[in-house]
Amino acid sequence: MLSGKPPYLKRAFRGWIEGIIRNYDDIRSQYYSLITDEPKPHLTLISEKKMSYAGILEVIINNCTKAIGYIDSLLMQLTPEEIDKLESLRREIAWLESERPDLHRHIIEAIELHANGYYIGSTLISAKIICYVIEKIPGKNDKEKADFLVEKGLIDSDLRPWFVRGVKRARNFFTHKIYAIPEVHESLELLSNAIEAIKILVKIRC
Repeated sequence: MLSGKPPYLKRAFRGWIEGIIRNYDDIRSQYYSLITDEPKPHLTLISEKKMSYAGILEVIINNCTKAIGYIDSLLMQLTPEEIDKLESLRREIAWLESERPDLHRHIIEAIELHANGYYIGSTLISAKIICYVIEKIPGKNDKEKADFLVEKGLIDSDLRPWFVRGVKRARNFFTHKIYAIPEVHESLELLSNAIEAIKILVKIRC
């Protein structure tokens, strides 16, 4: 591979490859120490192999691809309960596609993001929907908006505090607190709240 090249280029290329190997072996060690789930893909220790530089790079690329795919699968694993819940939510908002296709696209995107482990993205979309709906409810503040919903029979009176807290939390995630990072259950709960908010909006408009 390096025949005919000036010596300094050979040394630079060899140093570059050796640096990649060292980084790979370090990351490989972290992979085995941090990920305890079994079985997991085996990653070849490059120093154990005698091969060309092209062969080394091919092994590293293949092993990194396997490791990334495996780690992604761990991050995106859903419990049977979560899978059932997401399927239930999809069915629950099927009617929305013809009524409000814009909101339907938003909520479907939030569901898909949650299903793939992107909880921040899912939460931001859910919070956006909730904030949008809140702006459409009559009232100068959240308490007045909650009173309006109770008066119209859209929520039970004992849910008034829950409504106010839920609106505050949605705003925190969407605009107010950049450090607010949602947990898995918070993402799913806010997703459910967004669907309930859409139902309220539709009833107000009817």
